[in-house]
Amino acid sequence: RDLVDDIVVEIMKRADMKAGGVDKGPLSMRDIRGMLENYDLLSDISATDLQELVERAMTILTRRAAKAWQADPRKGYDRVVAYYNMQPSLNARDSERLLKQQYSTPTPFGYVMGQFVNAKHDIGSVLEPSAGNGALTIMFDPSIVHVNDIDQRRLENLRTLGYGTVTAQNGLLPFEGERVDGLLTNPPFGTVAE
Repeated sequence: RDLVDDIVVEIMKRADMKAGGVDKGPLSMRDIRGMLENYDLLSDISATDLQELVERAMTILTRRAAKAWQADPRKGYDRVVAYYNMQPSLNARDSERLLKQQYSTPTPFGYVMGQFVNAKHDIGSVLEPSAGNGALTIMFDPSIVHVNDIDQRRLENLRTLGYGTVTAQNGLLPFEGERVDGLLTNPPFGTVAE
């Protein structure tokens, strides 16, 4: 097991407890820092790197929920929201995140977007040109998804999640020669320097 697995288990446990009437509240980054005592190599991890691991955990967890509740999209959505409500606040910022305009995409948004795209088309391939940690791709089998990001930490996370293609190209440039059935993206929100 690794820290990401521990985060997944704790978020699931808290969501299940709340559904059962015991509200322990959402996981906090302080709680996650407490989990680090089992991982000596991560003792000096930065707040933003720790947040990246939480985002990876949420992608894994919500993809499982989406798949498990495929036959009942409303229950699937409710489960994704329950997990989202138990995740810690993801507001750590550093100069790199500000420069690259990296923000955490709420997984319920990825769930709804995936439902919409799947309802409209027969999807055999998907491109996410600014993938982050994959939150928008949770409704798709990762093997049909081409994810792209320019951040090294996020690329390392994406490479562990079974995506068909992982690239590090400038997402503002055309993805030549590739035709896809679906394009999902949450581009930067602020102004971008030339």
